[in-house]
Amino acid sequence: MILCYLAMGFSRGNPIAKTASMRMTSALNRNISFYFRKELIAPYEFWRLKQLTALVNCLLVGAGGMIGSVGRYLFGLLPIKMYHSFPIHTLLINIIGAFMIGLIVALAEKNSNTSPQLLLFLKVGVCGGFTTFSTFSWEAMDLLQGGKFTVALVYMVLSVVLCVSAVAITSIIIK
Repeated sequence: MILCYLAMGFSRGNPIAKTASMRMTSALNRNISFYFRKELIAPYEFWRLKQLTALVNCLLVGAGGMIGSVGRYLFGLLPIKMYHSFPIHTLLINIIGAFMIGLIVALAEKNSNTSPQLLLFLKVGVCGGFTTFSTFSWEAMDLLQGGKFTVALVYMVLSVVLCVSAVAITSIIIK
């Protein structure tokens, strides 16, 4: 509602912009998707609406990233036994994240009414915060520098093959 109030702030005294703001307010209440006709609002107000849309998208990505990052942290706390310093937590997180993003995309393709903001929240926010390619890269390099070449090779191959397979499996499941 705060964003709706901010959107109404720039429309004082301008009945056309006020109409666009009211449409945006009701659209936010429905699905956080903006419906307005460009030709009904002045270029400045259109630019402000684009800024507001970008702000809402940033908040959605940030909220999703928080959920994904906390989920990743909590998953890393699970008591899973590691063998030969093999980074099993990161491998499992990446496989689960790859499966999740594959599932999200497959379901979105099946349902054309999926909100772009929901996809942004889930794909970029939640999955981006949950998966750990940078951690994967660091752990693989650490294994190589530690002289554990076989473990590093197995880890890298399993990560790539299993994560790509997880995405492929979701498209088979959904079809």
